[in-house]
Amino acid sequence: MEPAIQTGSVVFVKDVPAERVEAGDVITYGDDGGNLITHRVIERHTTDTSIRFITKGDANENADHEPVYRSNLVGVVMFNIPLIGYVVAFGNTPAGYMALVLVPVMLFIFNELWELWKAGTRNEKHT
Repeated sequence: MEPAIQTGSVVFVKDVPAERVEAGDVITYGDDGGNLITHRVIERHTTDTSIRFITKGDANENADHEPVYRSNLVGVVMFNIPLIGYVVAFGNTPAGYMALVLVPVMLFIFNELWELWKAGTRNEKHT
């Protein structure tokens, strides 16, 4: 979706009824493999019983091969935060979990124990 949305960005979507999605909107949808994809709607086809969207990534020359049906629509992109996706991906690895979750928690616990120990030794000196 570059240049509109940089690689590695996290997108925030709003649940919008398919009837309100128009050509030019950037949508997120699920594919048959369970992956989430964010592309721009270039055409909307409406019949009495269905709505489908033809999508295309901004950096792609051709439209996507498969249309997006109402049931696959997650929502319309409201905004994105660049580069946070890389942090999220790193956090989903064992090393990332250690670095981003366990180490800060352990530092917090050790800091609290240190403060309790310091407070206890000050009280011992005054008695």
